[in-house]
Amino acid sequence: MIGYLKGNIKYKGTDYLVIDVNGVGYRVEATKSMMLKEDYSEIEVFIYSDVGDKYFRLFGFPNKEDLFLFEKLISVSGIGPKGALNILSYHQSQILVKAIIEGDSNFLSSIPGLGKKVAERIVLELRGKLDNFQYEGVSLNRDVQDALISLGFSYEEISSISNDLAGISDTKDAVKKGLILLKNSSTNNDRSHESESNRNDDNL
Repeated sequence: MIGYLKGNIKYKGTDYLVIDVNGVGYRVEATKSMMLKEDYSEIEVFIYSDVGDKYFRLFGFPNKEDLFLFEKLISVSGIGPKGALNILSYHQSQILVKAIIEGDSNFLSSIPGLGKKVAERIVLELRGKLDNFQYEGVSLNRDVQDALISLGFSYEEISSISNDLAGISDTKDAVKKGLILLKNSSTNNDRSHESESNRNDDNL
């Protein structure tokens, strides 16, 4: 069983990474935020190994907390590894845990692909099993996240600037800072893509 990998991103598929660890490539299905990482960049991944009679799949997470919640989610009736990975692609684990503990099934059912009945089942089956959950990463204020999402930004984009918003207690200030960072990031990405396109044209 594989529990952890550290290497470089060799290739990115639509929903998976190929991670080169000492010359061996591991295909790891990943959350959307992890798919934003650049090719060839170094990455550390906590792994859940899904083993069956005819398959062996690896699911990767950036921290132990996401892995912990993933394992709890797949214990819920009706939620498989793909479904749990989808849930963790839209919100940080500490935001999801808070919603589960508070019984906020409406918030959970707002996640694309997650119906009302399954959201209620998550609350019912996990509400008393997450008291010991501790998040060691950078926590993103849910109000800030919701505000930026309402302005058209994706969770993946917002997650990429969470470190820069840490420590800003006022929601309005955090949203303003987030808008500046996200607009700058979008501009830089556009320039990067234009530069890459020009290089490709030169090679023709």
